[in-house]
Amino acid sequence: MLESLFFPRAVAVIGASTKELHIGNRVVKNLLDFGFKGPVYPINPKADEIRGLRAYGSILDVPTDVDVVHMVIPARFVPQAIEDCGQKGVKFVILNGGGFAEVGPEGAAIQRDCLARAGEHGIRILGPNCQGIINTDPGVRAYCNFTFTRPDPGSISIVALSGGVAEVIHQAFSAAGIGTRMYASNGNACDVTIPEILQY
Repeated sequence: MLESLFFPRAVAVIGASTKELHIGNRVVKNLLDFGFKGPVYPINPKADEIRGLRAYGSILDVPTDVDVVHMVIPARFVPQAIEDCGQKGVKFVILNGGGFAEVGPEGAAIQRDCLARAGEHGIRILGPNCQGIINTDPGVRAYCNFTFTRPDPGSISIVALSGGVAEVIHQAFSAAGIGTRMYASNGNACDVTIPEILQY
């Protein structure tokens, strides 16, 4: 069931950055600018605040439950971060970064480790090496993504492995004044699959 992925009540960004064009900064900005209805928690032990929000040292320090966690950190640190998310009761992890199966055997081993740890805690993974999701529903306004298109609500949804292909389509729709409903790019698709997203 993908309800918590597309309708998250709270979102955290592990690897949130103070640098303007860093993916970990873009995701926070997009959530805020798009009017996400829940709390946004930047996770960065070296920052006090990011985009006006208090930054937390760890996902375990966040004061509420979190449905979706973006991870924008080097692949080698992701397995432990997934363990922390398991302790927190996180439901979905979006792995925006690369360095997994797409780079060869070493990355594939890290990806398998991530899947095993996620499975132990009942966490689902979108990605890795992916953009994420967007939901224009006025009750959630979830821009869990680092792209630049600001869609109006509509009835067409987009799903693709390739974020580049999905974003080109999304930009064209937006330029033509066509709204979108949901958007998903799942990259390596190590866990959540396109057929599963389509069925949802």
